[in-house]
Amino acid sequence: NGEAYRLAREEGIRFKMDILELFEDFDVLATPTLRGVPPKTKRTGATTQDLMKVAGNTLPISFTGCPAVTVPAGKADGVPVGLQFVADEFADRTALQAAKLIESI
Repeated sequence: NGEAYRLAREEGIRFKMDILELFEDFDVLATPTLRGVPPKTKRTGATTQDLMKVAGNTLPISFTGCPAVTVPAGKADGVPVGLQFVADEFADRTALQAAKLIESI
């Protein structure tokens, strides 16, 4: 309904403002790409809900409009995991430079 949509939009705007405020002190944010080890693929039983649970670090950032990039960061439980870099609005180059730096190590 309209009220639920309005509340969701307000929450999204508050989240974006909270993230943007972080860039007053930091050039780039680093987070795990996923909240946990990736689930099995759909072929082996993972549901869309399972996938959404672990994607919790990428989806909210997408709503902010901030540039983000993910790089490989090793393995956990035998599966690849990633590291996400997020930069301030329109600072795509900063996110890419952070990713390039980590990939060079």
